[in-house]
Amino acid sequence: MLLLDVSKTCHTHAQTGVQRVCRGIYWALKRSNIPFKAICYDPFLKQWRELFQDEIKTLELKHAFSGKWKRRGAHWAFRQIMRSIVISWLPKSLQTSCLSKLDQATGLIVPEIFSVKQSNAYSAFKDTPRVAVFHDATATTLPRHTASESIRAFDAYVDALTSHFEGIAANSSHSKETLLDLLKEKKALKSTPRIQAIELGVDPVKGVKTCKALENKDSPKVRKILSVGTLEGRKNHQALIQASKELWDEGESFELILAGGFNKKTGTQVLQLIEETKASGYSINYLGPVDEDTLNTLYLKAYFTVYPSIYEGFGLPIIESIQHQKPCITGNGGALASTAKGGGVMALSSVSSQDLSRAMKRLLNNEALYQKLTAECSQRVIKTWDRYLQEMVDFIKTLQQIPQ
Repeated sequence: MLLLDVSKTCHTHAQTGVQRVCRGIYWALKRSNIPFKAICYDPFLKQWRELFQDEIKTLELKHAFSGKWKRRGAHWAFRQIMRSIVISWLPKSLQTSCLSKLDQATGLIVPEIFSVKQSNAYSAFKDTPRVAVFHDATATTLPRHTASESIRAFDAYVDALTSHFEGIAANSSHSKETLLDLLKEKKALKSTPRIQAIELGVDPVKGVKTCKALENKDSPKVRKILSVGTLEGRKNHQALIQASKELWDEGESFELILAGGFNKKTGTQVLQLIEETKASGYSINYLGPVDEDTLNTLYLKAYFTVYPSIYEGFGLPIIESIQHQKPCITGNGGALASTAKGGGVMALSSVSSQDLSRAMKRLLNNEALYQKLTAECSQRVIKTWDRYLQEMVDFIKTLQQIPQ
């Protein structure tokens, strides 16, 4: 039986990159015939446990950020806190009937970025092969785009990876090499867990052909350019907006649509720029975080996408764009160059406003290039979460052979 740590994801409606990975693995496990349990660390019980029904409901959300939910982080409702406190008051014998024993697992998968406080709790699974998913090293690679407290937390997080895990699944070859470099600097290579690059997957998409037919009926006057990603410093939305303004001033006609959450610590300036740009009469719309159905529709109705990020550990929106047969303009920072390989992408050596503007103008006006990239999208083989899960299981099996 495998265990999947969803401590934060089962307490948030957010669909950041980490949550998409977490829920992607969860649904792949649900589709498989692999016995598993989704678990969380309960800070009020101070122990691991299976999920309660309300937590499963949150984990299985298809419509994240609906209604009043706008939080990026995990949130425990008052009734959930009280439930845990009441259980903690019960005699140990009764607690056992409420909480399943989880120490007979064959492997633990941790796709979330955990806190130092929670990391110590992983020692409860010292006899189980433990694998953490490593996403990126943005905190050290781009410190000027990262909050100071996040940089400190990341340093402690890397230390915890070497202390509590037998394996680390980096989400790209670049992330793997970056992590190895970090551990080399820390002189921690001797105690390094086994590290393997396992690239992320996506869920199958339905309705591409249907949308193609609908597009032929829609008015082609205003094409939509989509950019998916959290508003934060390293995502480089300012350059994209400036590039768009240059094109609008030159007479180009398109609507720029931005979809994603908002990082209060590093995204305030870009949010202000969006509001100013819209107030000036430019065709820009920030939708905020959207649910899966809306995101799918946005991809299908886009003419192409732009992912202007300076640095990424993988770049899921690129793969999602290709999956929807939409060409993508992006940079080559971090793992982006590798993710872009295979066609359907204009990978730029620079994502300055000038370079983005030139690339967008070219794709808007060069029909032959657009059709070439679209055809390349349709020919790419897209990895699914089911395939990702199989590679993860194979990795865990290699760790089971390591003496504990």
